[in-house]
Amino acid sequence: MGDSTFSEVAPAYSQELSEAKPLSAKIADIMEEPGLDGKPEVAGYDFSSSPSKAPWQKAKEVGSYLRKQINIGENPVNDAILYDLLGLQKSEYEAWTPANRQPVSIAVPLETERFKFYPRKKHPIAKRFELARFVGDYLLYSNHGNSWLASTDLRTTRQKYQRAFAAEFLCPLMSLQSYLDNDYSESAIEDAAVYFNVSPKTVESILANNGLIVVPQSIHDLETSLPY
Repeated sequence: MGDSTFSEVAPAYSQELSEAKPLSAKIADIMEEPGLDGKPEVAGYDFSSSPSKAPWQKAKEVGSYLRKQINIGENPVNDAILYDLLGLQKSEYEAWTPANRQPVSIAVPLETERFKFYPRKKHPIAKRFELARFVGDYLLYSNHGNSWLASTDLRTTRQKYQRAFAAEFLCPLMSLQSYLDNDYSESAIEDAAVYFNVSPKTVESILANNGLIVVPQSIHDLETSLPY
């Protein structure tokens, strides 16, 4: 699994582990499923020029980089782009049924630069956000040997980066501002969420964290406010 990924996955199971059911058995349960085979079609990102940046700063930088690489401009990211970036087959992914209350999403490296993906989200918008998080994690860790990819609900630096990357990639601030055209009403935010295919809470979080709207303190922090 790799030390860095183990340190992400183990705490996610801290409330469920016992001598009778250790972490290895929990992970084995996930991997008993067939999973989804994919070969990511995106080059790893060189972080050597920004090693000390905050997670959200790295995420914004990488999200912008990837949008330029795939030449998407200001347009929303459709599902087909997410499938292609991870090398997933649409039919297989849409037929996938994750286990109930699985606390982590993982991708296990195989030979020939392929991965076996085990997603956990079920809601259509949550599934998009989860795929974007996998993309961000791959960009961050693909040059670090054979480390697994993992996303959880924890507040680690790696998970903060993933959430911020997914938000920036799916709904970049500049594109969002252009769409809203200074209209930050509830209905405009809902329309923007539909346009970018993200949750209204994600849109609110992006706007709040960039000082464009004032919202309750509970959603000021992007990494805790994003629902996925």
